[in-house]
Amino acid sequence: MSSGSCYCGQAKVFFESQPMRQGLCHCGECKKYTGSAYSVNVIVSEKGWKTEGALKTISKTARSGNTISTIICPECGTSMYREGATFPGQKALQAGILDDMDLLNNLKMEVELFAPQRVSWVPKLAGTEDKHGMN
Repeated sequence: MSSGSCYCGQAKVFFESQPMRQGLCHCGECKKYTGSAYSVNVIVSEKGWKTEGALKTISKTARSGNTISTIICPECGTSMYREGATFPGQKALQAGILDDMDLLNNLKMEVELFAPQRVSWVPKLAGTEDKHGMN
């Protein structure tokens, strides 16, 4: 079972599935909730998923009209994962929370979502497909 944890160590996630997809997102919302120029997302199945410790959910309606929820540690504020109707039965983990460096090092980014919103000083990642939106 793989795991992820927050900065203070209070919140943890555990998952059995191998990553299904992984990629970057350059949309404005991802920039805001990560506090960075883009988010690095690892999609895993909800099957075999569990959490430990307190978590806080912040929900927002996206431009698509779908609700997207960002789950954070209420103690240190680490963005742990996202969930929503756009990816049912799955969780979008923030890659930086992964505890297993081998898993993190072996991820192969496949896609860059909202590529036209990539900031000018971030180069395109080799081997990824650029998408104009989520699809």
